[in-house]
Amino acid sequence: DVLDALGNYEIDIIVTDMQGHDFTGILSAGDALAEHNVKRLVTEVSNDNVASYLDSPNDFCLHWLPHMTSVGYEFEGLLKMLDMEYKGGFVEGYGNEAEASETCQKKLGEDKNDEPKHGLNEFNALWRLKTEKKVPGG
Repeated sequence: DVLDALGNYEIDIIVTDMQGHDFTGILSAGDALAEHNVKRLVTEVSNDNVASYLDSPNDFCLHWLPHMTSVGYEFEGLLKMLDMEYKGGFVEGYGNEAEASETCQKKLGEDKNDEPKHGLNEFNALWRLKTEKKVPGG
């Protein structure tokens, strides 16, 4: 696999933009990202059960947060895709893992319709390997 081929190289960050298939790609890596000490990830995610691509799971609350926390990563914040430049912070309710967990729990409890809606609601989710220190000021 790609991570094995890199041998002893340190991987500081992986950024994904897989046209809605980001979760499927990262899910296929299993525990390999943490095992190879990939320190950080920036992943394109959808939110509020609104997806650009309906054929692939990629919802932050439904898929990403439960999976990434189970494989050794901590959520650090959510940035709106249109705000690629830093313009004042994270999306409200998604500034850290505890806040995001609470927000997701509320949203999942309110949304009785499990079928994703088609639309554009993309974000960049920031993840840090739990064994890595937080960036000062981050």
